[in-house]
Amino acid sequence: MFHSAPSKPKTSAGTRELRRSRWRLLGRVLRPYRGWIAAAAALGVAGAAAGAIEPLFYRYLLDVVIRATHHAAHHAMHGAAPARRPIWRELALAVAGLTAVGLGQQLLEAGTSLCVNKGAVCFNLALRRGVGAAGVRRARERPQRAGRGTSPGKRGRG
Repeated sequence: MFHSAPSKPKTSAGTRELRRSRWRLLGRVLRPYRGWIAAAAALGVAGAAAGAIEPLFYRYLLDVVIRATHHAAHHAMHGAAPARRPIWRELALAVAGLTAVGLGQQLLEAGTSLCVNKGAVCFNLALRRGVGAAGVRRARERPQRAGRGTSPGKRGRG
């Protein structure tokens, strides 16, 4: 007996509209923080690029060492005195490049963390104050409750 592959669950137009409205609401709520979000994304991409550059320095470093040992071995096999090639400059350059890329990557990651955390803190404070679109809507829909800060005359009125 053959079984057909299960088909995708069909979504109704109401479900799609609900999803779209949620995305629109999220867009409206996050709009004031788009600068922090963009900065975090840009720093994240730059940090990833710095991480991609790092193996190139390792390759260069290994190439320098292999070239120097091959050169010395070649001269040793043929009985000639090896020419003194200063590889220290190339090694120092590779190590300095690795250090600079590593430090730059750490700074970019710290900047990304700062932007993400700053945006999250500002967003949470805005929601707690009721400044966010969802908070404003909920505050309007909430009935007036009697409690601290309300006058006795407003409690009985409806």
